[in-house]
Amino acid sequence: MWYYSSGKQRSEGPIAYAESKDGVNWIKPDLGQVLINGSRQNNAIDLPDDRTQGVYIVKDDEEPSPNRRYKMVYENFAPTLQCMSV
Repeated sequence: MWYYSSGKQRSEGPIAYAESKDGVNWIKPDLGQVLINGSRQNNAIDLPDDRTQGVYIVKDDEEPSPNRRYKMVYENFAPTLQCMSV
């Protein structure tokens, strides 16, 4: 599962990752990508902008590599440009 982990508004990132086999019990793996409160021991993913909105995961059935089949699409808040990223 991908979710908004914190932010000034509930719909802003950073985005974090968790996984579950049953949808009830969740594991939040230590990804080590984002510095939060002086530590990288968290499950946040490193994106170009730390404020994101409208995050979606898209399955690309045409992608030959199973490791790249799922893609993330989101809106970021660059200081001079508001745009969609893939």
